[in-house]
Amino acid sequence: MPVCEILSSRNMILASEKAVIADKLTPLLPEAEGLEDNPHGRSICFISFSDSCEMFVGGVQSDSGKIVVKISIFADAYSEAVKKELFQKIKVLFEQENSVSRQCQGNNIWSIIQPVLPNDFGVAGESVSLEMTKAFVNSYVKEF
Repeated sequence: MPVCEILSSRNMILASEKAVIADKLTPLLPEAEGLEDNPHGRSICFISFSDSCEMFVGGVQSDSGKIVVKISIFADAYSEAVKKELFQKIKVLFEQENSVSRQCQGNNIWSIIQPVLPNDFGVAGESVSLEMTKAFVNSYVKEF
């Protein structure tokens, strides 16, 4: 169920960079919830990019401000160690794939984990838990 919203100033992340970032971020998010990297796990990983034309940093409009990575994952799925590792992997990913972050040595990346409490996530009108999500992801059977 990981949901990730990436906020930045307009044109701070190029379209070509977005595609690569989304591709490389996709396996990291289910991993943070203890989910396998398989087609089912990837099918529930949602990543969106929002390029705001009006980003303010320190009260001043900025076109070269921060990149904010907000991640919603089940609260009972991760530990402090997992959180720290995810923050580091996100920083490294943006340094490698985004020219602005590379110039800033990743110091422009702000990551926020928003814990989703049990029964606070729903699909098709029904509450979904981490256990239900794990069962769905683990139900994937690779065909030979």
